[in-house]
Amino acid sequence: MRDNQTTRRMPMIVTAMACATASMLAGLALGPSAMAADTTITLQGADGASLAGHTFNVYRIGTYTDQILNGTRISSLGVRGDTASNAWAADAIGIANAYDPSTADDIAKVYGYDDAGNVANIKMDSQARQLRNISKALAQSSRRPAAIQGGANLTTTQSTLTINVPSEGLYYITDRPRCRPSGCTPDSRSC
Repeated sequence: MRDNQTTRRMPMIVTAMACATASMLAGLALGPSAMAADTTITLQGADGASLAGHTFNVYRIGTYTDQILNGTRISSLGVRGDTASNAWAADAIGIANAYDPSTADDIAKVYGYDDAGNVANIKMDSQARQLRNISKALAQSSRRPAAIQGGANLTTTQSTLTINVPSEGLYYITDRPRCRPSGCTPDSRSC
């Protein structure tokens, strides 16, 4: 997609791992990646474009648990939320599942998973509709917790922004582009 007006307003779901490079995102013009050793997320402007004029907020959906290695590669892991992130995830799953009366694209609740784990269970490569729905629903939910410590109102004038995150896990990142003089306020979600 090249429509920057649309793509830059869409939030991202990304993963941060200290032991391996990984990225997950919801079809955006911005490409996040996790950097080894420091538990960071690096956002990069599409085609090297500057991230100036954007404000990012970072929210933790859940932390990684039970990582199983196959040599140097992770073959399996779990995601577990805390009380606030699970309440947010549960609310968002309910919102996302109500978008369409058909249950064909519903986000499943898996036995043994908490709600953060259910969000993480969405297959990034084959369940694009569920991924778009949960991304939109996480933004709409009134249960969204505060941004992680040091993860609110982040800006840069460069083409990349490296964000320190508290632990390896699954994160939701919002991007609020600079508002135009058309009347919206800096806090407006419609900017």
